[in-house]
Amino acid sequence: MSLTESRQAAFAAFFDKLSKAATSRGKSYFPAGPDAGQASYYVPRADAGNYVSEFESARFEQVLRTRWASDPELLDLIPDLVALFEVTTLDDGDERGDVSPFIYEMF
Repeated sequence: MSLTESRQAAFAAFFDKLSKAATSRGKSYFPAGPDAGQASYYVPRADAGNYVSEFESARFEQVLRTRWASDPELLDLIPDLVALFEVTTLDDGDERGDVSPFIYEMF
C-alpha cells in the first residue's frame, strides 16, 4: 500500500468512526445539507497563530483537548485523530530536491 493509499484509508476509517458514533446518538458534526435560514456561511477568519502545519503531535493533542474539553464524545476521538495526524505528516521521502514526476519541468 502506498503512502497516499494509507493516508486515504486512515481518513476513511476516522470519519467512518465519527459518523457512526454521531449517528448512533442522533448527533451531527457536519451538516447534511444547506440551511435555508442561513444567508451565508462565510465567517471572517480570526488568526490566532495556531497553524496545524506547525504542530507536533503532542501539541496537536493539547490544542484539541483544550478546544473540546466540554464535549466528551469529541474527547474520545482525540487518540484516533492524533494517529491520523501522524499518518498525514509522515515524510514521504521526496526531499531530494528533484522535480516530482507529477509536475512538468518548464524551461
